[in-house]
Amino acid sequence: MMGKAAIKIEAVTIVLRGNFNPTIFQPQWFSTQGLVSDSAADAAQIQIIHGQVCAFSMDSFDLQVTQDRFMASTSDAALYDPLRDLVVGTFSILKHTPLRQMGLNYSVHMQASSENTWHQIGHRLAPKGFWEPLLEKPGMLSLTIQSLRTDSYKGYVNVKVEPSSRINHGVFVDINDHFESESPN
Repeated sequence: MMGKAAIKIEAVTIVLRGNFNPTIFQPQWFSTQGLVSDSAADAAQIQIIHGQVCAFSMDSFDLQVTQDRFMASTSDAALYDPLRDLVVGTFSILKHTPLRQMGLNYSVHMQASSENTWHQIGHRLAPKGFWEPLLEKPGMLSLTIQSLRTDSYKGYVNVKVEPSSRINHGVFVDINDHFESESPN
């Protein structure tokens, strides 16, 4: 029986693929549209605003926009719903922006209760018995599993599991719930 793993770091990211004008997505634009407060827009930490890319942090949200990708994320679990509302509000205003794909992503770093538990997780997901005749001291570095969608949407669900790069004896899990559109509406 495996021990428990405690969540230490988690984040949600919403990724849209389409055709974007990065210079629109400035903190003041979000404020003018009533999507964030004036004080949040004024306190935004801008990394770059350019015709090809826009990146900034605001109110514990990170936004990065290129000409074909919009990405909004937060690592504050209390802001998952407000992040969704920000993205939905943005594209309700920009309703003529062509969108082709959407990824709803959840990532988590969990601390295993012990080193033995950490190893047991890897052994269960990638059994060594298959690899030991072929490799010396095999160990799991990364495992990605893809599933067909179980709803009526086109797309897939990917789940990636690997040792955490941020937590000792930690496990990183990344879930990508990917949607594709038949038309850019």
